[in-house]
Amino acid sequence: MEREPFEEERSPELDAEDLHQLDWQGVPDQEIHAFGQPVPFERGGVVRPGLFLSVTVRVAGREEFSEGFRQVTEGGTLDLPLIGKVDVAGLRLIEVNALLTERYRAYLVDPHVVVEFAQPDDSRISPWGFVTVLGRVRNPGQIPLPPTHDLTVSAAIQQAGGLLASARDSSIRVTRREEDGTVSRIYVNLRAHARGQSDEDAVLRAGDVVFVPESFW
Repeated sequence: MEREPFEEERSPELDAEDLHQLDWQGVPDQEIHAFGQPVPFERGGVVRPGLFLSVTVRVAGREEFSEGFRQVTEGGTLDLPLIGKVDVAGLRLIEVNALLTERYRAYLVDPHVVVEFAQPDDSRISPWGFVTVLGRVRNPGQIPLPPTHDLTVSAAIQQAGGLLASARDSSIRVTRREEDGTVSRIYVNLRAHARGQSDEDAVLRAGDVVFVPESFW
């Protein structure tokens, strides 16, 4: 298992004029909740702390991942796989969509991002956090951490439906944001692990992003 420091790429910021030139697509009137309190939401309303958003990212028509229930923090940020924290408070949904699209272009080719307001089912929220499994797996998305905190890379991939035939299992990448804000990468060779040639099968932490690359042979 190899670990290397990783310096994040930063994509160009959108200015206010760019954002407001985009068309607004309204959402139905509804009652949503922020930090446990009901908040009346009107068509065309803005994102505010405590609200939940769902974020889906597709590339070439294929869903890369879907973050069903991400809560905007009291500081007005949204923490997402690969791109980390993004300031979203005070923006409309279409503006958040445009901003996230620009950020994900630093990591994905021509991403299509859909952002919506969401009301989570409390039974689906893990108090121990989540990891996100992306890439060549059958069901990419969030995997809740168990109370034992012993979820490994192979177990997370199994819960994501297993590897696709095109997956490269010898170079699975785990991206981790450390407590000091730095980002590191861990590489895991599950092929060698399955053959008994290696003991490595990294234990994951809340917020980790597991990416299974595609094999080109």
